[in-house]
Amino acid sequence: MGAYHTPPDPIIASELMEKLIKEFEISKLHPIERAALLHLKFETIHPFLDGNGRTGRLILNLFLMQNGYPPINVKFDNRKRYYDAFDSYYRESDVSAMAKMAAEYIDERLKKYLSLNQNDIK
Repeated sequence: MGAYHTPPDPIIASELMEKLIKEFEISKLHPIERAALLHLKFETIHPFLDGNGRTGRLILNLFLMQNGYPPINVKFDNRKRYYDAFDSYYRESDVSAMAKMAAEYIDERLKKYLSLNQNDIK
């Protein structure tokens, strides 16, 4: 991930996860923004420099599906944009880059589903 994040001490990871779960139980953000923020915050808790992207993206998708949205797949060619979204969050606590990226992937997936459905109707 980016150069702006120092992983926490592993001894407090459990405490940070409990705090994160409680925070999201009361959050009033839009579900896509909540999913993006959950993903960003989960990744900050991982106590190693290598990140924890696969698990974090699974959690992101679980949250999206629990809220009626399709899962997303961050494409390899968008990896720089994905990491830039983390940098934006670490530097400025800005969730918008990750939320926008997730929303665009959701929009793309829904359009694909609709086009498949249209082909079935014809």
